[in-house]
Amino acid sequence: MSPLMPANAESVTVKQVGLEADGSFGAKWNEFVAAAEYGHLQQGWENGLLKARHGWRPLWLWVERESVAVAGGLLLLRFLPGNCVSVATMPYGPVWRPGCLDLAPAVLSAATEHCRRQRAILCR
Repeated sequence: MSPLMPANAESVTVKQVGLEADGSFGAKWNEFVAAAEYGHLQQGWENGLLKARHGWRPLWLWVERESVAVAGGLLLLRFLPGNCVSVATMPYGPVWRPGCLDLAPAVLSAATEHCRRQRAILCR
């Protein structure tokens, strides 16, 4: 159990997709961000594509309820020179639909685990 997850949290599965996703995913992602509380342009699909052109590795993480994304975030990872360690950020994230704040810790936990696997020395 992650320290970010409360002991009584429902069992959730955090899904993820990288640059291999198609444009239809991008449109759905942007709809989710627009409907989310505190949704921000920097969490958008296009921001991940833009950052990928400048050395970042985007990873979109989300939790679904009834096949609808309700909490998620765009995680950006970049390896430092030498490829030994990396840094990561989730700009203005995570985001969640109204009433789904309880699932934000699941997204943060998945992001933390991904950062550990990628030897991130900083994840903000």
